[in-house]
Amino acid sequence: AAHLVPASGKRFSLTLNTEDLYLGMHYRLCLDLDGVDTSLGFADAGFDVYASPVNESLSRAVGMIDENKIEFFCKFCTAKSFARLVAGSFPGGCNDWGISPPGVEKSVLAPMWEQGVRDRSLGPYSYIWAFRANGTEFVAGENYRICVLLDRTNPEFRLGDTGFVVYASPVTETDVRAINSLPQEVVTMPCLVCSIYTEAYLSTTCGSPTALSVPGGRLTRTGPGLWSVYLEGHMGVPGIDFKLCMDLDGSAKPLPMGDTGLNIYLRGSMTKLQTPGVSRGADQQIAVD
Repeated sequence: AAHLVPASGKRFSLTLNTEDLYLGMHYRLCLDLDGVDTSLGFADAGFDVYASPVNESLSRAVGMIDENKIEFFCKFCTAKSFARLVAGSFPGGCNDWGISPPGVEKSVLAPMWEQGVRDRSLGPYSYIWAFRANGTEFVAGENYRICVLLDRTNPEFRLGDTGFVVYASPVTETDVRAINSLPQEVVTMPCLVCSIYTEAYLSTTCGSPTALSVPGGRLTRTGPGLWSVYLEGHMGVPGIDFKLCMDLDGSAKPLPMGDTGLNIYLRGSMTKLQTPGVSRGADQQIAVD
């Protein structure tokens, strides 16, 4: 048991030792509202917590295509493990009990495979596991939960929320890979579903108010299917490879701020490459202004 500690606003947090939990199982959150040795006792608070076997997600975004490979670290996953993506706004979360068919709200429950088995360069114990997800019907600008069923052959296991999400990104490329530490640096991207309400900026963690960031703003239409964001490069920390973050319908609408899966490097004051090509050999020089 642990004490609830005020975090921010109405939010509380608690720190628990979870080393002895069985991975892949669900646990109930129990609460004693007035503390130990008082009139009230522990009772089921009505919340379900998944002991996730996933340590880290390697995928940040999911494309609006039929063949997406979602990867993550999982030391205890096996060939009996399955996974799917479920929309963050779906009320049932990962536990939808199979009520709705795959499509807008979720992908098909898919088998997982260990990357090291198919890619020998990773070694036999890379613990990188993957599954495929069809995103053609996903809602652009929505976060999708990564849900894992550790052992489909065991009825005691069911799908659980790993705590990691991927963003159904409406953009897959930008015209530049880096910007300077100057005001009003322009990044342009093709986007068929963006609008004048779409917002973008750079951050080390999308949506975090405390993360290092480069301010941006609403997108400007610069051509057919092309949109640009003006970034305040002088307000960021040079040398960081920032994530491009986007809120498709703007901060006042329901879609979240998400990680597009694209990066923009804040390179400082380098403005021009003077050596566009080099010969093959030793001591070749590249000059930049």
